[in-house]
Amino acid sequence: MLARVIFLGSAFFVAFVSVSFAALTEPPGSPKTIIASATITNDGTTLTVAAQDGTWITSVVFNNSVNPGLVTVTFAPNIFAATPRCVASVNGGDGTAEIHDNHSAQSVAVQTVSGGVNGATEQEAARNFTIICIGAR
Repeated sequence: MLARVIFLGSAFFVAFVSVSFAALTEPPGSPKTIIASATITNDGTTLTVAAQDGTWITSVVFNNSVNPGLVTVTFAPNIFAATPRCVASVNGGDGTAEIHDNHSAQSVAVQTVSGGVNGATEQEAARNFTIICIGAR
């Protein structure tokens, strides 16, 4: 039950509206959507999936030996039917996390950087991050 407040001059009325969400259910055979998140720790030499919803990530590996901030996150088989939409953010400290454009239904590359605050130059750096992906299953 939702309440709606209606203002008429200095008086107001409260109208209660009943809303049915039955129309929002997915019809049989329609694609399902999965929303999954995980926290990745990265100390520059070791990567760990510290927490995740279920087991949607099978591995995290460094993508480049020179750049400890470039990480490939590999999804479990058949988690996503197509390339999901993903976002990432650095946990604590300065820096940002960026999703590379070349991701797929099987994996995504995440680049973390430090700096970029108050005019400082951004530099590729190992950072802990959270990733959230949404896609068809």
